[in-house]
Amino acid sequence: MLFRSYCNEKNDGAIFITDRYKSLVEKKYKINDLNICFPNYGSKDMILKKDEMYPKISSSTNKIHLVYVGALDQDNPNITRYLLPQMRQLSKQGFVIDIFPSKNDSYEKYKEINNVNIMDTQNPKSLIKIISKYDCGLTLVNPNADNMPEELKYGFWNKTFDYLMAGIPQITINIFSVISDFISKNNFGISVESLDQLEKNHSNLLKKFKPMEKNILQKNELYTYEKKIDSLYTFYDRVYKKFHQNRLN
Repeated sequence: MLFRSYCNEKNDGAIFITDRYKSLVEKKYKINDLNICFPNYGSKDMILKKDEMYPKISSSTNKIHLVYVGALDQDNPNITRYLLPQMRQLSKQGFVIDIFPSKNDSYEKYKEINNVNIMDTQNPKSLIKIISKYDCGLTLVNPNADNMPEELKYGFWNKTFDYLMAGIPQITINIFSVISDFISKNNFGISVESLDQLEKNHSNLLKKFKPMEKNILQKNELYTYEKKIDSLYTFYDRVYKKFHQNRLN
């Protein structure tokens, strides 16, 4: 706790992952007035052009194909990366889910679930192109995890921007309020109270995804670090100037 206090109150400048997380920190510590919110945006170089995207798998199967990208656990029900209940729920609802874990492993318990497939880990550039063939990405961690870090609950995750760069919508749940608000406000996906509230008619759900895809391709460049970097340059410039001014004083 002393270490956190020192880091939050004795720095020369602070970068927060979101405004919501910053407001939580402000309630606990006296933060530096020199601060900025700068999520881990995607890169313009990673954005796929329309002609670079793969055809949708669903066009040949008549099923909705979802993709999950990220860390995975099958042995510890109380941690954030334990997603067996969520995958079982989605399978029960008739979705096909491909999982691209952050590291290769057997994940046998996931493989036992009908319509859930474990794929090989990919490098970032290949991953973005591969996931363009899915109808929607899953932006989830275990909502029932013990002691979920606030930076996870109130932050942006890499997968949020992976899906944007790939040009696909995403599904999240309302408890992850920052991501939920972001994708709902921008029409980048669907947020529900729980996964069992997703549209039961998959033909209707696919129709909802189509305008979202078009919207994402028009707007995803707005959420790249290249578009936002000027604000970070300005922030660092202010930090440097104040630091040197304090030394002179």
